[in-house]
Order: sequence, then structure tokens, then C-alpha cells
Amino acid sequence: ERAKKLYNKLLVNHPKDTVLLIGHGFIGKILITVITGKNVEDIVAAENLKNTSLSIFEIHPGKECSIISLDSTEHLF
Repeated sequence: ERAKKLYNKLLVNHPKDTVLLIGHGFIGKILITVITGKNVEDIVAAENLKNTSLSIFEIHPGKECSIISLDSTEHLF
């Protein structure tokens, strides 16, 4: 529920901005689930995020989000 509130607040307060969120595993899974519109059950089923991974989304209010990168660690190599 808190992740949904955060996401909705970001959409309202930063509709055209680039926003960086930094967090750890489980909150990352929750936020990805909220951003992509998946069900709560999908959080448990989803694999854990890799350490230092990046997930990048392009979000436009009223439209479906685009996943640019999901759980990527390419920046480490």
C-alpha cells in the first residue's frame, strides 16, 4: 500500500520529470510490481533482484509503462 501511495505521489508531483529511486531488494520488487500494474501475488512469485541491478521504466500518466531495463547488471561489466 505504501508503494502505491509513493508511486501515485510521484506521478502527481513529477509528471514530466526524470525520477531516481534507490532501494533494496524487496521494496524494489514491490515498486516494480506497482509500476507494471501486476497483482500482489506476483511480488512473491517474482525472483529477487540482483545486487546493484538497475531497472528503468518510461512512464507517462494515463499510458502503459515501457520497461527499458529490468534487473540489469550490465553496468558492472
